[in-house]
Amino acid sequence: MGILPKGSGNGLARHLGVPMGFAHSLSLLTSTNVISMDTILVNNRLSVNVSGIGFDGHVASMFGKDGKRGFIGYSKLVLQEFMSFNEFDSHVSINGKEFNRKAFIISLANSAQFGNNAKVAPQASVCDQLIDVSIIRKFSLLESVSFGYKMFTGQLDRSPLVEIAQGQTIHLKLAHPMAYHIDGEGMNPAREFMIELQPSSLRMIIPQSKKNRY
Repeated sequence: MGILPKGSGNGLARHLGVPMGFAHSLSLLTSTNVISMDTILVNNRLSVNVSGIGFDGHVASMFGKDGKRGFIGYSKLVLQEFMSFNEFDSHVSINGKEFNRKAFIISLANSAQFGNNAKVAPQASVCDQLIDVSIIRKFSLLESVSFGYKMFTGQLDRSPLVEIAQGQTIHLKLAHPMAYHIDGEGMNPAREFMIELQPSSLRMIIPQSKKNRY
């Protein structure tokens, strides 16, 4: 598979170092530099980048319904919906280890970022055969500046509002059905989630670079 980044956030392309320019990314399709990357199944649906439950799923289900996409439109929608969306109770099982958490967002990350360099799981790798589960609490308006800074500078794992765990098999049970998304596409709300890693299941063309951590 090769990526031509024509999406609104291009999270996986950015994580892999694919050029955002169409002509440059098109030229990669003849490259022989290929990795075998992991993919994820979320309730038997394929996810290659980042999927999520909670507030980001709620926003994803509304995003683009007016025909407008892009970073500015997404940001406006986040600000519009933030105050009215509440945390939810979840029972989490990761590789058989169980615990309960309140969450605003539960991200299921294969790569590090949603898109537009907003990194929800800064240490995630598409080749480590692990899913990064990022559990995010709701933050106040006062905390939003620090939270946003950490997200866009790759330091979100240092935030006291974020807990990140890794595993290959994740089972989530929620107190009530919750909005979720798969790679940015809104899905019908669900109360229970089975998430499984599919290791080295997708051969992906990437740029020739030793600097990127895939």
